[in-house]
Amino acid sequence: MDKRGGAMNLFISSSRVLAALIFMQAVLPLEVDAKSGEELRAMYTRFLKKEGYQPEVDGDGDVVFKHEGKTYFIDVHDKDSEFFMIALPNIWPIESSVERRKVLAAADETNQETKMAKIYTKGDNVWVTAESFVAIPEDFEDVFKRMLSSIVTAVDLFADKMRE
Repeated sequence: MDKRGGAMNLFISSSRVLAALIFMQAVLPLEVDAKSGEELRAMYTRFLKKEGYQPEVDGDGDVVFKHEGKTYFIDVHDKDSEFFMIALPNIWPIESSVERRKVLAAADETNQETKMAKIYTKGDNVWVTAESFVAIPEDFEDVFKRMLSSIVTAVDLFADKMRE
């Protein structure tokens, strides 16, 4: 065998190895530096303090903070550090079956018209959340303000629809 043939075989072997590695990366889940619930709470709390909020951890382990007079929380998922959710609970009480129908229609219209935020009923109350997956838990900082803004926009739009 000449030297050129050996180099060609080496090239083909290297190409196959590279193709196999690319395939494995595409198929197998990436190892993510998963954070514990305590690490997430500490990270969210540090960020909120840096942004001027006064966060607290509630009995459920969620990070609670106030924004424009309303109480929000970051839902900490101990087993899914890539999931990030800001919630604003209890924005509108549902006091009758007639009002529930109006709430559902207003929530449906609001969800169609806003990005990111979701409005839904939970028992006899209305909640708003903004949810996202972040590949790296620290990346929540890049979307926090926009998610919060989306919630504020959805609340205003929902309230307008309820007053019509």
